[in-house]
Amino acid sequence: MNTGASFRGVDSEPEITALCGGEYTMRKFPMQPVPAIPSFQSVLSLWAGKIHDGRPPAWHDFDFDELLPWVGSLSRSVFDGDQDFVFRLFGGEYVSLFGRELTGKKLCGNLAPELIEATQTHLLELISRPAIGWTTGFVPLPAREHVEFNVLDLPLSDRSGATVSEFLHALVVKAD
Repeated sequence: MNTGASFRGVDSEPEITALCGGEYTMRKFPMQPVPAIPSFQSVLSLWAGKIHDGRPPAWHDFDFDELLPWVGSLSRSVFDGDQDFVFRLFGGEYVSLFGRELTGKKLCGNLAPELIEATQTHLLELISRPAIGWTTGFVPLPAREHVEFNVLDLPLSDRSGATVSEFLHALVVKAD
């Protein structure tokens, strides 16, 4: 079954930051111009509309009602000051896809060992030089490895706007 989501048709060539054994591709795009990724266009437009003076929006810039169309497909992670991110929100679609609730848990600490280093490097690069990330791959769980998923990583500033310390992650699943 096709959900109608498009995983092709990006209008600019991203920099590929990691290829993980052919199962995952991690890309990064500049914050502006915002890439045209059809399956994520509405959340990208919402996020881009909140950019202030070239800085990514902060979590508090969003109203719950604005996020409602995406609420089950969103997660939010906060940099732990070391090498990982802690989920502050882990939407229902993520729970269904990965089979567990990760709110309050570490992002990289819950990945398959072979994905940890590439994911850490990718996300740390996205916060050190704010950029949009896009990961595509297949669910690394038995009987789910045929399910393709796409995660968009949108950088979020801290309250002062001075540094990027969080991500708003959006999920789109391509069903069989």
